[in-house]
Amino acid sequence: MMQFISHGRLTKDIELTSTPNGTSKARFSLACDRYAGPTKGTVTEYPNFVAFGKQAETLAKHTRKGSELLVVSKFTSWKRQVEGEQHPRTIVDFEVEEFEFCGKKEGVGNAQASAPTSTPAAAPPPRAVRSP
Repeated sequence: MMQFISHGRLTKDIELTSTPNGTSKARFSLACDRYAGPTKGTVTEYPNFVAFGKQAETLAKHTRKGSELLVVSKFTSWKRQVEGEQHPRTIVDFEVEEFEFCGKKEGVGNAQASAPTSTPAAAPPPRAVRSP
């Protein structure tokens, strides 16, 4: 499995929706800077993320446009047929496994003031360690 760690700010407020079976779902993108070499300098990328269940609800409740997040995610892709195109488009999302709120908390009226510091996904099962 490919895992990605991203740090950035929300590009807009998260909209909470539900899947057909009633699970909460949040889609969002982060503005993430990366160094592209001495000629290009720093460039900003905008990866798309999706969170489900309690994580989706927590993100939607405690963040807003500009909120700073650190996200651990896994790469996912799916195909969508677009009318008028011969081949389906591949859509890339990063599914949130865990996240942390970053930056300083703002005033009492701010949505981040009561936010928890992190929301991990379920822990992976322990691995057996072999001795040489």
